[in-house]
Amino acid sequence: MMLMHYAAGHLRPTEALLVACHVALNPLARRKLEAFEAMGAKMICECPEEDAAPVSKDCFEKVMARIESPAPPAPAHIPMQQDAAIPPAVMKLLCGNCTERSIRWQKLPSGVEAVSLHVPAGSPCRHRLRLLRLSPHQQTPAHSHAGREVTLVLQGGFSDHAGSYRAGDLIVIDDKAFVHAPRAGADGCLCLMLTDAPLLFRRVRIWFFGFFKRV
Repeated sequence: MMLMHYAAGHLRPTEALLVACHVALNPLARRKLEAFEAMGAKMICECPEEDAAPVSKDCFEKVMARIESPAPPAPAHIPMQQDAAIPPAVMKLLCGNCTERSIRWQKLPSGVEAVSLHVPAGSPCRHRLRLLRLSPHQQTPAHSHAGREVTLVLQGGFSDHAGSYRAGDLIVIDDKAFVHAPRAGADGCLCLMLTDAPLLFRRVRIWFFGFFKRV
């Protein structure tokens, strides 16, 4: 469903960035996106003229005037420093969309590392986009979800009671009753995660809950 909304241009910036990274890593997702885009183009071409919304007579002139008018100078863009741990295709997307100048991993106990990413205005303030890195076989505390959690595996993989996931997989959890405790595989796991509400941890130490409560 997110691929369809992405093709139609209906996603918020943080969501669109996550899906773009998914498409960059997953050939099957890329083919599905191309199919959705072709379907949309066909629908537009086959739309009867009588169904088209009326426009003013000077609409074309206004559009051309905007195209030909000089664009305001864009603020100087300082490229993000590269991080060898992140796949190049994803790093390129992060550099072009996030405000951070570098990927600064925050070391947490139990081998978990995290980075907060910020996308310019356009996404609800409740959206939290983060990189998470787990060491081999590291397991997160069991938790449920107050909102939606979307996770893209960038490298390595993880598993929970619902299945196993590897690089390029996009996992959407939208069930508040769903409880899991993901465990990284033998090669560890690097993920890009988007949440729109705090995660709800069970039997968790205060230091860990305090960090993820902001997710």
